[in-house]
Amino acid sequence: MRRLPLILLLLAAGCATPEYTPITSFVVEPQIDVQKAEKPTGLTLGVRTLETSRAYRQPIAYLDDGLVLGTFDEYEWAELPSDIVTRALMDAITDTGKFQNVGLAAFMTRPAFTLTGQLRRFELNRTSQPWTAVAKATLTLRKSLEPQAVWSNTLEATAPLATNDVAALPEAMSEAVGKLASQTASAIAAAGAAQ
Repeated sequence: MRRLPLILLLLAAGCATPEYTPITSFVVEPQIDVQKAEKPTGLTLGVRTLETSRAYRQPIAYLDDGLVLGTFDEYEWAELPSDIVTRALMDAITDTGKFQNVGLAAFMTRPAFTLTGQLRRFELNRTSQPWTAVAKATLTLRKSLEPQAVWSNTLEATAPLATNDVAALPEAMSEAVGKLASQTASAIAAAGAAQ
């Protein structure tokens, strides 16, 4: 007779178990396309990890009509978007050959230049047809010992999804981030004061 309450308790506990929603993690692999700098500087460039708003963390953000920004419960980025874009910027700037060394500022001793910025958008825009991947950042290059900017700009890159399906987002976002990083690196390499 004592077993009946125990069995009922176990059955009730089984029914109270929350449902599990599997999460799909997507990787971004930007393709960098930059030209080599004509005049390498032989100087160092420290890059600070981009700041970002709360909206652009690991859950994938989407923009809908009515300026509604939401996130998916079942999809996320494999890494933080700020880390993805920061690394792409470092790779692109390195590929120009403009600087002798490009790395995270936190791990460099007094780099000659410092690149800082904010990731403004990293989302799936579902208000356009076809849906579009959007990457936007405000970036500033400074000589490390001087307060004024050598170069500063807000750049945005987009890429359409092959189909209006979240599964097509990683490829489109890879393209958008690659464009953003390549544009930034080319602009920094061309900045006359960075020679």
